Amino acid sequence: MTELVKFYETCESAKVVPLPIFVKIQEGLLFITNEFINDGMANALAKLLTFGLQQDNLKIVEINLDTNGLKDESFSKILEVAATHPTLQVINYSNNQLGAKSVA
Repeated sequence: MTELVKFYETCESAKVVPLPIFVKIQEGLLFITNEFINDGMANALAKLLTFGLQQDNLKIVEINLDTNGLKDESFSKILEVAATHPTLQVINYSNNQLGAKSVA
């Protein structure tokens, strides 16, 4: 199963409209800004990153999540997986609705 299929299945089970994630990955940068990332989409993104780790073919160096309305619970799901991603170096999460609970 490809990352794309896994991502779409997770979106479907969470009843969220999938973002065109793979179009947004270019030269190691995952760029998602000015979208609304709710819990379902955060779960889907975390699954995508997890599956990419297992397949060793999702080489992301930077994730830009600027201005997405991210809240603590959603961001913590992404952050938990991102912390184990071997090539990820930078996460931009500015202009979201985050507090201390994201990293607790």
